[in-house]
Amino acid sequence: MKTKMLILLASVCGAFLLGGGVVLAGPPIGFNSKILSDGKIATATHISANGIEFSSQKKARVIVQASEFAPGGTSGWHTHPGLTVVTVVEGSVTDHHGCAAGVTYTKGQSFVEPPSTPGD
Repeated sequence: MKTKMLILLASVCGAFLLGGGVVLAGPPIGFNSKILSDGKIATATHISANGIEFSSQKKARVIVQASEFAPGGTSGWHTHPGLTVVTVVEGSVTDHHGCAAGVTYTKGQSFVEPPSTPGD
């Protein structure tokens, strides 16, 4: 079964490379990604609701991306230029950061990756 994820990437930085940012080592294998929307926040914002604090600068870039992994697939080691919020839509995904053991997330679970954090 393929794993499907919905990724929200918020970045004050400029360009975002399709597939997830800067590749550090190893190419993606069994990984497909598509940008669903790409926009800019119209006004500086700060919101505190439901245990989440959110603030952004005016014109911060927001990208919504759908990604799929084939069984055993990998995105390759990479970073994202901004905050990344991931929701697993179907299947499961193991998130790796540095030398730490990976954490597996399943359908309906979400996780957050800080900007410029190497991951696979």
